[in-house]
Amino acid sequence: MIRVPNVRCSLDSERETRGDAPFTEGALVRAVAKKLDVSPSQVLWVRTLRRSIDARKKSDVHFNVTACACLRGEQAEAAAVQSGKAQAYREPAPLAFPQLNVSDESRPLVVGAGPAGLFCALYLAHAGLRPLLVERGDAVEERMRIVNAFNEGAPLDVHTNIQFGEGGAGTFSDGKLTTNTKHPLTPYALQWFVEAGAPQDILWDAKPHIGSDVLPGVVRSLRERIIDLGGEVRFGTQLVDARFAEGRLREAVLEDVHTGERSVMPVARMVVACGHSARDTFEAIRAWGLFMEQKPFSMGVRIEHPQALINQSQWGSAASHPALRNRAADYKMAIHVNKRRSAYTFCMCPGGTVVPAASEEHSVVTNGMSERARDGRNANAALLVNVDPADFGSSDPLAGMYLQREVEQRAFRVAVEAGGAPYSAPAQAVGDFLASMHRPASKGAGCSNVQPTYARGVVQVQLQDVLPAFVCETLADALPQMEARLHGFASPQAVMTAPETRSSSPVRMCRGNDCQAFLGTEASRNRAGATGVYPCGEGAGYAGGIVSAAADGMRVAQCIVSELALGSAAESAGEGACDEACAKSTDVAKAVAALRAGKAVAFPTDTVFGLGVAVEHVSSPEELYRIKRRPANKPVAWLVRGVHDLGVYGESVPAYAYDLAQRHWPGALTLIVRASDAVPQAYQSAQGTIALRMPDSAVSRQLMDLVGCPLATTSANVSGEDAPASASALSSAVVSGAAVVVGGSVRASGVASTVVDCTGDAPRIVRQGTVEVKAKTAKADQ
Repeated sequence: MIRVPNVRCSLDSERETRGDAPFTEGALVRAVAKKLDVSPSQVLWVRTLRRSIDARKKSDVHFNVTACACLRGEQAEAAAVQSGKAQAYREPAPLAFPQLNVSDESRPLVVGAGPAGLFCALYLAHAGLRPLLVERGDAVEERMRIVNAFNEGAPLDVHTNIQFGEGGAGTFSDGKLTTNTKHPLTPYALQWFVEAGAPQDILWDAKPHIGSDVLPGVVRSLRERIIDLGGEVRFGTQLVDARFAEGRLREAVLEDVHTGERSVMPVARMVVACGHSARDTFEAIRAWGLFMEQKPFSMGVRIEHPQALINQSQWGSAASHPALRNRAADYKMAIHVNKRRSAYTFCMCPGGTVVPAASEEHSVVTNGMSERARDGRNANAALLVNVDPADFGSSDPLAGMYLQREVEQRAFRVAVEAGGAPYSAPAQAVGDFLASMHRPASKGAGCSNVQPTYARGVVQVQLQDVLPAFVCETLADALPQMEARLHGFASPQAVMTAPETRSSSPVRMCRGNDCQAFLGTEASRNRAGATGVYPCGEGAGYAGGIVSAAADGMRVAQCIVSELALGSAAESAGEGACDEACAKSTDVAKAVAALRAGKAVAFPTDTVFGLGVAVEHVSSPEELYRIKRRPANKPVAWLVRGVHDLGVYGESVPAYAYDLAQRHWPGALTLIVRASDAVPQAYQSAQGTIALRMPDSAVSRQLMDLVGCPLATTSANVSGEDAPASASALSSAVVSGAAVVVGGSVRASGVASTVVDCTGDAPRIVRQGTVEVKAKTAKADQ
């Protein structure tokens, strides 16, 4: 298969450019053929991987498609790749989960049921770890009732609201899955959303969107899946304290938010995915002595326009095309006002509403949401200004949080003093705001009067009475420049509702490569211990939206699984003494972190002790050559996870090679095949081949499962010396060169694998090892 980017398709091909299924004929087939300069008959099938609307020229609005295609004949695909018009493509391999068993006392505790916590708990549950997921707010069904009641005038519930409750802040104040992150777990997160009931188009739409009316059902399905896999979920349960001994987490104190009853839970691993509004949790973490630092965030307003105005400004006359008629256009802009300040739009909600998002009494917070149809009369977006630690006025790690609170409480007070009801929001028309800031109003044609959508009502005030002066000055300078980019944006009738303060966390809970927090100060970073606390998601400062938070939750879960998997393997092996050479590390979690960082790791295989790097995290085997003092022209074999990898990393693999793999994998048989385009040139031999083997080694396969890719692996010895069978036999040069040595009582056989060349019409034995392969038998099988 090949990947063909930037395929131009007309708006008339809306149905044929959907990614729900492959097409063997039609507009997309013809467009791909034209792009590749081949006959449509050469294209066996195509499928959309990604589709966006290209509206850079209003007179030529069209779809831009990235397609996956299969051409007639491997030579045709090779020619397309060689021409630069396409790239080799393979579907992401399914996630692999080791099956672990833990006692009730050892199961992980996950705090917070937002996307980070939900996806972390789901990953842990897949691995058999039966996590306990606790959430201070209510289940999504009850949460919907409470949020709707507050919108209609009921008192604020500080435990269940738009910020707190199952699904997190994004459930009722977003609905979008747009992300700029290239996290390798993102495709799996989107797939899990679909399996939970999200629309399938989120897998291929360039700006995926579930909708705040659909998300609650998806969240409920995720919870049910966690429970089906052995996990437990408790609502109305808040983490209020944690107890440590010798720098390691020992107990968590949980409180029923309705009764105040507290319970103490023995726990060794706790994921803190509390979200960016859990201010009491931030204060508790600081009291525990875990290292936190200030983090920049942003502050501003929600700006509203008629959605029809945005459609016309973005799409021109194409807005009436049938492919766009039931869609709502969006926008994204950033203006650098000066060297220190920028203004930008964020979390744009087409056809959406501005929602009351307070989580503390006597405070006003705004956010935006869109339902699936995006058919509301207004468009809204956050219009924000960067706020840096220098603006906080204090070195306290939580100073940014206190600045947020100060602005939110001021907004509540200003609105009430202006005659508004409790939790009404301060608002001002753009024209009035610019006039009060002594800036000229927009000269372009304005929009009709905009009716604010904020459910608790708005009060017209001077926004300078609510927001910091530097925020107002930056907005006043940026609005005319944004008008020049998007006609009507600075229309005098557009409405700005304040304040938008919770776009991201104002604090970062620092963690190491193993995703664990550490005790102490900045100086402690490089000597961090395993505290057992795993900061995670947006509140911890490691994500910025639904998808990135979900992916970070999965990443943290991988680190926990790595640690527990090694402990389980060690228990199964008994109490064997650890080799001195492996004292550097026996922790698979540390090895996984090192491999992801592009470093070399020494580990046991079923043949000899190996030295390897993760092929998707380092561009060449140069580090292996350096440690082994080996000539760079000698290729390095790859350890792979299964027979299917022959077809991924091999090109034109003969049937007898598959037969040999089926017979002898996992085991000590290495097959040399022609390398596919999925193998970087630096890993191929001069003849364009790659050597592949599936090891019969739990440690080797575990490392690959957790890292998510093959390991380029050679024997862990200096070139010319004997290959070691155990960690104790490693030379000092290898021990010092490897980032981590995975040792323990595991010992390899000490006998090298059999190597078979599978690039010809028949197999050819290059090196005879422990596996007996007779050429005659192989030919007969062929």
